Amino acid sequence: MTFLPQSLAAFDSDRFTATLKQELVAQQAFATILQQGMQFGSCALLEDVDILLNKVEHDDEHIHIHIGVFYHSIISGCNCADDPSPVETINEYSEIHIRIDRRTGSAILKAG
Repeated sequence: MTFLPQSLAAFDSDRFTATLKQELVAQQAFATILQQGMQFGSCALLEDVDILLNKVEHDDEHIHIHIGVFYHSIISGCNCADDPSPVETINEYSEIHIRIDRRTGSAILKAG
């Protein structure tokens, strides 16, 4: 289960995006979603992730967030000492829908 209590607490403040980014990067579910959303690489990197809030809606029970995530991936090779393939990062972009429960801070992440 994914929990985003700090993001919930920061909702409707100017630090919401930064808090959401920090909390998401710390979650294994976020890493898994980015891995699944890759188009070009084979391994998602969580360094230098940037989040764009595309849409935020809320009601009494949930906060619904649609984000765009800019991140990097690599194509991993065999890691042999004589492997001539350079390891270069590849730009990636994924869209993720997040639903945060306003009572508990539990969150559901879905690709797309």
